[in-house]
Order: sequence, then C-alpha cells, then structure tokens
Amino acid sequence: AWADFRRFLIDTERDYVSRMKSYLVDTLGVKSLVIDTQASYGGFSGLHREATLSDYIDMHAYWQHPRFPGKPWDSGNWTIENTSMAAAPPGRSTFERLSAYRLAGRPFSVSEYNHPAPNDHAAELFPMLAAYASHQDWDALYQFCYGNSVHTFKEPKIAGYFTLGSHSGQLVFAPIASIIFRQGLIPPAAATSLLRIPEAALDNNLAEGYLSSGKLASEGILTPESQIESRFSVEFVKDGDAPSLETVPSERPAAVSWQRSENEPCRFLANADAARIAVGEIGGQALDLGDLQVTVRPSEGAWAAFALAAADGQPLAESKHALLALVTRVENTNMGWSEDRRTVGRKWGSAPLVAQGVAADLV
Repeated sequence: AWADFRRFLIDTERDYVSRMKSYLVDTLGVKSLVIDTQASYGGFSGLHREATLSDYIDMHAYWQHPRFPGKPWDSGNWTIENTSMAAAPPGRSTFERLSAYRLAGRPFSVSEYNHPAPNDHAAELFPMLAAYASHQDWDALYQFCYGNSVHTFKEPKIAGYFTLGSHSGQLVFAPIASIIFRQGLIPPAAATSLLRIPEAALDNNLAEGYLSSGKLASEGILTPESQIESRFSVEFVKDGDAPSLETVPSERPAAVSWQRSENEPCRFLANADAARIAVGEIGGQALDLGDLQVTVRPSEGAWAAFALAAADGQPLAESKHALLALVTRVENTNMGWSEDRRTVGRKWGSAPLVAQGVAADLV
C-alpha cells in the first residue's frame, strides 16, 4: 500500500510539472528557464522528476536551522545546536546533502542558503559556500535573506535568524565570496565522481521509502570523499538495478580540503593561486596555505573564519589589490543567551553589534 501511495505521489507531481511547464512555455510563451521545486523532494525520484521536466536543478539548505519544539515559529521557544559546520561529521554537512542532487550536464543552483543567526559561527557562511560551490563548479548561489523590510535596517543589529543585511560578521565576507565564485578564483576539482542510478532502482523498496542520498551513504555507495575531493554529479541510466559510483582521480591536488577526524582540529581549507580560506579550529597554529602562512592568535584550537582573495584575479604573490577578512564571534549587545548557549528566546539584545577581537600574522 505504501509503495502504491508513493507511486501515486510521484505520478501526480510529474503530471503537474508537465502540464504547468507546457502552459508557461507553449501557451504563454515564457522564454526564461523554468524550474519546479527542490530536487530532493521525493529523494532521487524528485531529482528524476526535475531531470526530465525542469530546465535546471535547484536545492535549498540551512546549517542548523532553528528548531521549534512547541508551536511552529514560536519566537520564544526555539533552539539551535550552535556548532560550526567545519566540525560537521563526514556526510552530515549541508554541502554533502546539496551536492548529492547535482545532475550531470545540467545547470545547478542553490536558491536558498544560510547559516542562521545567532550561531556563534555564522560568519563561516560565505567563505565556505563560495569555496565549495566553486570547487564543484555550481552555477548560481542565493542567500536567504538580505532583509525582510525597511524596519530591519533602522537599528544596526542582528534582527533575526536569516537577515544578512545587518549581520556584519557574515557580510564582511560577501565581496570576497563574490569575486571567488564569479571570477573562478578557486578552480573546479580535476577529479570527478559520477553516481549512476538505474531508473529501475527508483522503484525498488518504495514500500520502505524513496531512494535517497542518506540511504546510499549508509550503504557505503555515496562517500564523503567523492563529494569533497572531486566534482560530484548524478546520472540516471536505463540499464541495471543497483546504483554505483565511478570516481576518476587526478594528479592535481584538490584546492579544497576538509579535516574532520577526531584526532585533529576540524578545519575547512581552500588553497588556490588567487584565494585562500581557512575556517574552523584554526587558532594557535601556523597554517601553510601555499605561499601564504597564517597564524591566528587566539588560544589553541579557537574557532575563526579567514579569507584572502585577489580582487584583480592575479596570483596573490603578484596581486596589487586583495581583500582580507578574519572574523570570530559577532552578536548584538546584551543578547540573552541561555546557559547552554542554544537560544536567546526573544532577548535578541540591542545595537550596536559587538565583535570579538582576533589577531593574526600573515607571511
């Protein structure tokens, strides 16, 4: 019965998208690209729907979106985990969930993304996203959101979970992220990984649920290495009944690396000629990023986000105009944090914003 019900949902969605797109394009004459919804709605059956009916693939993600244990969106009753995504266990980051639904040969966009406030690590949003998306050769990035209304900007303070326009810890990285992503300062990975999914596999086990990235990860078919160290994409094939992963390695070192083992500091690093990024437990040690050595000088293992990029696109050793940002914790004055630092309830505090000072040596 469950399998029949899910097949009914799949068929109903496909029929809707087909008729709506036909109306927009054939009847109204719409010339722009047409997209339906998030590709992961329905697991890989959702990606197959988008692959056959939409002009490009789109996804959304939020790192540690606030949770509401009582009434939905109750501003007085919510929590966050308040950890850095640089320390996310392998397979548990937003990036790995997003990349699992990138279709081979089709444009890929992320039209909603954020590391919501008041997370102490929210500044990591732009440097991590720009580096990973560039390394994966994604096509378009949108952040949600700049501001909900003009009232958001009347007082210079963080106004809510998602309002980037008043969060200086996030916005200071936006120009750097922009030139990295739009100018291709971090090149696409030379190695590639292709997940082949037979169309017959989408129908298998529908009684238990949709075929999903989580299921393939638990079976060891989808690996964190394939989604971090190489350009990852998915292809649907007619033959076969079981998904398989093909990785083509490269002798060229990956520009992006992610240290997440229990025995070493958790760090997300990017090292390209014209851009360098380090996010995570980078305090107290000298980091070698190519011909740049960075020593962030809080205590050993302290968290910070660092990015340096050449605004003229030249290698950093030759650039005459580079942008630099180094940030750790940023918050409003007198935020009413709970003892476990997982919520402020309605006590968001007041202006001005305050930022923890962080010093560094660059050679």
